[in-house]
Amino acid sequence: GVFTITERGLIPCADPAAAFLGDADERPAGTTIAATVLGNRTLLVEIQALVTRSSFGQPQRRVSGIDVNRLHVLLAVLARHGGIALGSHDVHAATVGGFRLQDPGTDLALIAALASASTGVPLPFGACIGEVGLDGRIRAVRSIDRRVQEASRLGRKRIAVPTSTTLRNADIVPIANIRDLVALLARPA
Repeated sequence: GVFTITERGLIPCADPAAAFLGDADERPAGTTIAATVLGNRTLLVEIQALVTRSSFGQPQRRVSGIDVNRLHVLLAVLARHGGIALGSHDVHAATVGGFRLQDPGTDLALIAALASASTGVPLPFGACIGEVGLDGRIRAVRSIDRRVQEASRLGRKRIAVPTSTTLRNADIVPIANIRDLVALLARPA
């Protein structure tokens, strides 16, 4: 269960799916929404990334709620297949609300937040769903229909998904690989 701490103690959260989200209309660069599945519950979690030129010899990698090893892998994929090399930059990535992500279906959201933070361009998506392979391709994940449905229910428009998914509606933006993601950031909104 998901609970909220109040003056009266712990109380059940009325809408756990919305508990880890920020404002739906505000999307600064480096911020995106990941849809994850825990058991039979779908939750949307905000991911934030910050990229700055390193002031010291050794760039820093700091995470909160994200596996640092997965971050290193996704940074390598972003450099190799997206053309955004961050080897001389400090990279910070975190989930909002202290949520810990372990689902590979949130890879696209994390790499999109990193790309957005490094370019300074806000993402044109309300949510991102997909696993990122070492070859830079976006792969389908389990329960993608539930994830898209929950993102839509919570007002997220333009949901980025792998092109291999069979889901098609006005809110779906199919993305084949990291190169396509970076190209979308280069286009004017």
